[in-house]
Amino acid sequence: MSEELAELVADWTGRMAAVLFAAEGFYQFGRWVGQKGAQGECESAGKGKMVVFSLFGFLVLTLHIPLAIVLVHAGSHDVGYQATADRTLAVTGIDWGGGYYLNFVTWAAWGVELGLGSSAGLARRTGWLRRCCWWWVASMMFCSTVVFGPWGWGVLGVGYGAVLAAVYWRGRG
Repeated sequence: MSEELAELVADWTGRMAAVLFAAEGFYQFGRWVGQKGAQGECESAGKGKMVVFSLFGFLVLTLHIPLAIVLVHAGSHDVGYQATADRTLAVTGIDWGGGYYLNFVTWAAWGVELGLGSSAGLARRTGWLRRCCWWWVASMMFCSTVVFGPWGWGVLGVGYGAVLAAVYWRGRG
């Protein structure tokens, strides 16, 4: 596979995971604001479109991580870390490649959030943990979109974050 095709596959699997996560986020927050119960929880986090978007996004991220490691970073974590550091430096002015390793944490957090939401009873008992996992994944999707996405995606990421924050705070009052 050519280097350009490998980067294209890695880029678009990452972008597709971000788009599916964003779709799940809009759906989740719309339900949260419209149907919040006594404690502000989605009544049925394990059903419907929300879970479909989240599950497919998680599966695409599950493909993205090994594809990027093998196809783009030649199977080397050191190369992946340095590539992430170079890109982060170019975009933000910060010389740090730790986002490479945070991808693994993000994948795990998303999996935990999906697992905890699979049962309505478990979702109610672990709502705080699910919210923490969801916000972790949301912040990583935002950061990775801004750093690795084309310019327009960064603008969309900022807009997405602003809409989610507005919906969240409107629903709290």
